[in-house]
Amino acid sequence: IAKLRERGLRPNAITFNTVMDASVRAGKVTEAWRLLDDMRRMQLKPDKFTCSILVKGLAKKPTASCIRRSLDLIQQVSASCDRTFLGNLLHCVFDACQASEERRLAEEAFAQMRKYEVVPSSSAQRFMVQAITGA
Repeated sequence: IAKLRERGLRPNAITFNTVMDASVRAGKVTEAWRLLDDMRRMQLKPDKFTCSILVKGLAKKPTASCIRRSLDLIQQVSASCDRTFLGNLLHCVFDACQASEERRLAEEAFAQMRKYEVVPSSSAQRFMVQAITGA
């Protein structure tokens, strides 16, 4: 992206998504999120593909900050997503919550599943029951 700017070229959303995807695949999840910030500074809006790429990064590095930002991003792009796509995104986020033991964020992911009428997986349901009952 920096090289494009040095040459006077303005990257578009597809360019950002491509570089973000390469960053995630290389395990540079923090870099991918930084690219989202750069994208927004350039007045480009993230889309469902941007969201999918960044959520995919949660499997590599599920931090509370990235989970929180993923949940916010899902809300921002939800209007352009069908229920199946939203379900996949939210289940990935929920899995990241479980892996990082982020119970509060898991509750938020579960609430978004309900909001978007996504049927939670049996493991998500079990995790929530255990969290509520303290089992």
